[in-house]
Amino acid sequence: MSQLKQKYQGQAHFIVFDVSDKAKVSQSEARARQLGLGDFFAQNKSQTGSITIVNPEDGEILSQDRNNSNLSDYTSVLDNAISQR
Repeated sequence: MSQLKQKYQGQAHFIVFDVSDKAKVSQSEARARQLGLGDFFAQNKSQTGSITIVNPEDGEILSQDRNNSNLSDYTSVLDNAISQR
């Protein structure tokens, strides 16, 4: 994730929802609601180790992977989404 954050700094927003304990879940849930991602969070809070790429314009899920360390899977989706802005 840190490599993606560095590569796409200023081009994409990275949000981490921490679900490691009840307090973190509550904080993450509040943050998700603020961002309009409350339903997404409710449906996916048990999916630890996942990375989801969401189009901020319409909330469309562009990619969702779990425990995938292949950066090119993410960069291809991000590059495509950024080029369509």
